[in-house]
Parts: sequence; C-alpha cells; structure tokens
Amino acid sequence: MNNIVIYSTKPMPGLEAILMEIDDADVRTVDINQMKDYAVINPSLMIVENIEAAKDALMTNKFPCPILFIGESRRDFTVRA
Repeated sequence: MNNIVIYSTKPMPGLEAILMEIDDADVRTVDINQMKDYAVINPSLMIVENIEAAKDALMTNKFPCPILFIGESRRDFTVRA
C-alpha cells in the first residue's frame, strides 16, 4: 500500500479527493509543522504545499521518499535527499 501524505498549511480536499481514487493508496493531509515527525507516518510520497513553511524541515531532515512540491519553485535552499 502506498502511503501518500500531503503536508499543508490549509485543507486540501480537492487534491486529497483526486489522490483517493488511486487504488491501494492511503492518503492523508497533515499540518506542515508536523513534517519533522515524518517517520511516524512512514510516507511513500510526500506532497508539500507551502515550501516556505517547510523550509527548516526540508533543510535538516533526510527524507527516504520522493517529495512533490506544489506551488512556486524556489532555488534559495537545499532539500536533503
């Protein structure tokens, strides 16, 4: 089963509804401030809605899964992978 986690500062029912149509996927939206606790959720894909709010977590944690960024692209910080 794929565990897709949307880290967001706001509700994302539209995106969540689209992803729920994927067979064999568990989709949930989590507050972006909980991104540092990603290991508890064990995501297979992380979707980040607000890059600025996630900046600290992205620069200090090494994430074991793909990350999809939604919104304006940023080149002024590094994401550990």
